[in-house]
Amino acid sequence: MTDWDDYRYFLAVAEAGSLSAAAKRLRASQPTVGRRIASLEERLDVRLFERHPRGYSPTPAGEAILDLARRLDSNVRDIDLRIKGQDTRFVGTVSISTPESMAIFWLIPRLSRLRRLHPGIRIEVHSAAAIADIARGEADLALRFDRPGDDDVLLARKVGRAKFGLYATAQYLQRHGTPLALEDLSRHAVIGPAGRLVDTRMTEWLGDVANSEALACNSMLGVAAAVEAGLGIGILPHYMASPERKPQRLLPGLFETVLDVWLLVHPHTRGAAKMRAVIDFLVRELAADPILSVAGDAGRM
Repeated sequence: MTDWDDYRYFLAVAEAGSLSAAAKRLRASQPTVGRRIASLEERLDVRLFERHPRGYSPTPAGEAILDLARRLDSNVRDIDLRIKGQDTRFVGTVSISTPESMAIFWLIPRLSRLRRLHPGIRIEVHSAAAIADIARGEADLALRFDRPGDDDVLLARKVGRAKFGLYATAQYLQRHGTPLALEDLSRHAVIGPAGRLVDTRMTEWLGDVANSEALACNSMLGVAAAVEAGLGIGILPHYMASPERKPQRLLPGLFETVLDVWLLVHPHTRGAAKMRAVIDFLVRELAADPILSVAGDAGRM
């Protein structure tokens, strides 16, 4: 008899197009994915994929069951989420997906307080470049900048406002002077976006100033490191530029921009005791933070 889980492996390969990409999505090894696909094909006595040098593509037999596999995967995940949402214990793992800069500079330093309140809750922090897909169960909660466009099945609440400004070190300013107006930035070295940051608001914020880029980084941590190394002026969220760090804020009355911080959770899991505890903790911490707090309350999830 075929295990339901076999179709999860089939679906991952069909959608990802390769064993390696499917293995990453499933958090499994590539040989394991290959063995599960081979075993499923053997039990069904049909070839589900064409093997190509650049990946896998479904055969007509694979295409015939692809929609059924998607529905099966959705139903199984729905069962899992509904069961998780009924848990009344303050124990177990809660995974939180958030941008890397917020994970390192805001979330992780506060987790000791959560541990003291709820020692039975284990936290997983997911801070990869791509935000985890909560609907697929890749994480339980997400803290994101700006309201996402894919939250049709998720509950979303605005819980903070991340303000960004221009920063440079005192050493850089001593060597190159302090800009007194936005136009002055064209005469300075600017730390710009690269890779995944190109598609963010940073590109829009820099505008014509990007023409004077001295260096480009694909993460906010890279931008912060470049600024702290005295390589130029960069845009950073205020929570990354605490008083004990090197960067000094520039042009505070002329440049500041804001991204809303949103908390996302699946409606089926929000009622679990451990989820409720973590959600309430995050909301309280954000409300108490003078840098990230948002006026008003969007209501309880």
